[in-house]
Amino acid sequence: MRYLLPHFFADNLLSLGDRIAIDYGDRQVTYAELRRKADQFKGRLLASGLSKGDRVAVLSAVSPEVIAALIACLELGVVYIPVNIHAPAEWQAKVIKKCAAAHLIYGAGFEEKAAALQELSRFKEMLSLSDQGQNGDPPVAVSPKLLADDIAYILFTSGSTGDPKGILLSHRNAYTFTEWMREFFDVRPDDRVLSRAPLQFDLSVFDIFTTLSAGATIVIAPPEFSEEADAVVDFMTAKKISIIYTVPSAYIRLLNKGGLERGIPSLRLAFYAGEPFPPAYLARVNAALRGTEMWNIYGPTETNIVTYFRVPAEYRGDAPVPIGQGVVDTEIFILGPDLMPVAEGEIGEIVVRGGTVFKGYLNDPVLTTERLVQCPWHFYPENFCRTGDLGRIDAAGMIEYHGRKDNMIKTRGYRVEIDEVENALSEIPGVVQCAVVALPHPRFTHTLHAFIQLGEKAGLTPEDAKAALGRKIPDYMVPFTFDLIEEFPKTSTAKIDRVGLIRIAEKKMHDAANA
Repeated sequence: MRYLLPHFFADNLLSLGDRIAIDYGDRQVTYAELRRKADQFKGRLLASGLSKGDRVAVLSAVSPEVIAALIACLELGVVYIPVNIHAPAEWQAKVIKKCAAAHLIYGAGFEEKAAALQELSRFKEMLSLSDQGQNGDPPVAVSPKLLADDIAYILFTSGSTGDPKGILLSHRNAYTFTEWMREFFDVRPDDRVLSRAPLQFDLSVFDIFTTLSAGATIVIAPPEFSEEADAVVDFMTAKKISIIYTVPSAYIRLLNKGGLERGIPSLRLAFYAGEPFPPAYLARVNAALRGTEMWNIYGPTETNIVTYFRVPAEYRGDAPVPIGQGVVDTEIFILGPDLMPVAEGEIGEIVVRGGTVFKGYLNDPVLTTERLVQCPWHFYPENFCRTGDLGRIDAAGMIEYHGRKDNMIKTRGYRVEIDEVENALSEIPGVVQCAVVALPHPRFTHTLHAFIQLGEKAGLTPEDAKAALGRKIPDYMVPFTFDLIEEFPKTSTAKIDRVGLIRIAEKKMHDAANA
């Protein structure tokens, strides 16, 4: 019986032989070579004393070596935790401490960051991917008893308490949506899938594992793509990319600075997720990618992928497109505050049950019980996941997205908890009080704006605050503007008047745009 994530590509690793699994720069790695690399790394994991249930941190860009290492971890039941490669060492160390990872796997080019992290985390052992290609290592045949509900990997995102939160994702969670996407979208051996998402982003799970399960080719984008948008379209055209899965802000950047209007003849499927797509930009991208099917894919990290909707070829941007209908082995409800279904057509919270729903938050039973709630109308014990997103079902039976319930926002393709930014800002010496607000933005979904009250003789400038904050949190979380404020406006209950701060930020942005 097959019920583990590696089961869905195990046969391909053995039978496809010389078929190209990974296209990376001037290298092409076959399925047989990937199998050998994974076996070699399994031997290294076992020699390091790692076994089922142990956790290992991974600090690497996407590469053939790290993909082989992830396969080895999955087959041994070792839980892998991708660490944000762009985050400061202090933030990375928080993640590693929270997941109690005693081992670190690090890729080429990350030697200095790994050494800095070792100073903070004191790993039992660090495994360099640069040492992986040893010849003569015998295949490792180890098959521990694993279950579909065992944890496969942990993804960390912003937490409401100011600390990163670990989302526990099982083999069942991963294979439910990766296999559904392979089957539903008919991902084929001749497909070439562009891999742009970093490992800590859940889109990378599709890029890697759905592609391998289809016997297709993972084409890893060069790292400089983050700076040179105009190179992406040329690369995709030259490499005959047929599938891409990325965030709306990436498509917008390619449209504005990358020459996407030229189209990509080989591209048959374009997926987007992670944030709402501004309708005007979506219409332009959809028109540019003529001959390509464009699909809206929805699901918080906690639920993986749960809905899908094809953008009509004639879409003109007159209204947001729905997030669509539920995927296989998943049921979706729109509930009110009483956790009962709302009336037809009304807005409520989107809640999900089924195979894609995560197992809970690492070492956080309180938050887990807030998000995984007993369904009140089932006659048997059954949990569903509260997404915190608002939605409604339209007349055609499609689900429409209507934003977040709380102060968690999307910016530049990432989900960010405003509390985490404020907590990091408050730790900067000289800051007495601070607040961060979000403004809607047509390209980035939202921009963050910080307000700071300083102590006497603090001598801190907005530039100083921005630099200090950039050493504490990832750059996508750093606010767009910083303003010093003598005294915060307050509400009648003595709380910071955030509405008033939003108006100040809006005026500043308006004045800057019209200067």
